[in-house]
Amino acid sequence: MTYKIPARLISAIAAGTLIASGWALIGNNSATAVSSGAALDRNVTSGTGTTLAAPYVDIAGWPTPDMVSMSYATGLKAFTAAFIVQESNRVCSPAWGAYSAYVVGGSGDFLSNITATKNAGARVIVSFGGAANSELAINCTTDALLLAAYKKVIDRYGIDRIDFDIEGAAVSNSTANQRRARVVAQLQADYAAAGHPVEVSLTLPVMPTGLIASGIRTVKEFAAADVKLAQVNVMAMDYGTGVTDMGAAAISAATRLVTQLKAILQYSALTTKQLYAMIGITPMIGRNDISTEVFTVAHASKVAAFVKAKGVGELSWWSMTRDKPCTNSAEAVYLCTHVTDPIWAFSKTFLTGIGGVIPTSTPSPTATPTTSATPLPTPTNIGCPAFVQPYAGDLPYSVGSRVTFRGQVYISIVSPNWWSPAAAPTNWYLTTGCG
Repeated sequence: MTYKIPARLISAIAAGTLIASGWALIGNNSATAVSSGAALDRNVTSGTGTTLAAPYVDIAGWPTPDMVSMSYATGLKAFTAAFIVQESNRVCSPAWGAYSAYVVGGSGDFLSNITATKNAGARVIVSFGGAANSELAINCTTDALLLAAYKKVIDRYGIDRIDFDIEGAAVSNSTANQRRARVVAQLQADYAAAGHPVEVSLTLPVMPTGLIASGIRTVKEFAAADVKLAQVNVMAMDYGTGVTDMGAAAISAATRLVTQLKAILQYSALTTKQLYAMIGITPMIGRNDISTEVFTVAHASKVAAFVKAKGVGELSWWSMTRDKPCTNSAEAVYLCTHVTDPIWAFSKTFLTGIGGVIPTSTPSPTATPTTSATPLPTPTNIGCPAFVQPYAGDLPYSVGSRVTFRGQVYISIVSPNWWSPAAAPTNWYLTTGCG
């Protein structure tokens, strides 16, 4: 999909995201909620299969997206973090959005954000490519260099699925794609042998009539290299042909993709059900880059119903960061939908449409282990408003937030803090004054 480079203030060190102590990462990339002891299912069961709901998050955008809060607010349990490309002016060095401040392995590479998201029970998928900047497979000119770059990312974040968003000049570069395919096949073999299988998806430009010729060639090259594709995901957006019903166009593209995959030798023996499980759909919610193309909540409902009925393997959208109304008509399209629906309207429509559950309350508080005294943090606000219970869609309290509760003043010592001083007393510090 189209990657919009935001005009933003770049922090050399990305801010970390703290989480409540009731969540922990258990095992090898398998997240569990300690409070309930129940494993968190990353997928949603659909009518004929299992659908992975994993919207894109422009993680290099400003302000840095908070995937933990997104998960709590919407019920989503997977996100696709985008995009890793070549670091600016440094050959074959992976970085988020090409920024040196966000080079993988550096202090600002969002490791704490991704770890916090995983610890909160959500899966994080990393996407390479996008429409802007320099793609790694084009610039890492040997298989060994490219393999090392991909493995650096996988090992850094401890992930078990990667996505390749190949578009623009990259999708037309057969030499680079064949290198990419060989390396990904080797990567999958190496990690499988080590007991850490890595899933792979391809995300490609599409028309309502299906993949364009370069997209079909790209899939064939991956198949020929013996890459085990989890999904081929269509970018159902920016057609430029006067499309008005974006929901119908997305469904048409997905239906045609099934036929196109069936015609590829390596997938010709798959049943229709298996082929639908092998595809993904990714629309751009709200107004697209082409302003006459608008993907509405009604379109989201239509696409979700199709996904559930057919057992489509993946449903994504561009992007979580945009799933809110704009504050004004001049606000950049990468920040909001330019339609009037409330925050998370698209996410909740997609998730409920495929059989997912939207949280109706915040997570239950858990017992907090006794620790040494916590230094009193610097207040982040002046004044002491009454404590108001945050619910799904609200922002939780953060470190330094002061509230009045039952006639006394408390200051939050954890982030995010969803619970009252009565429900989770160890999350608060009894204090005096509001300044």
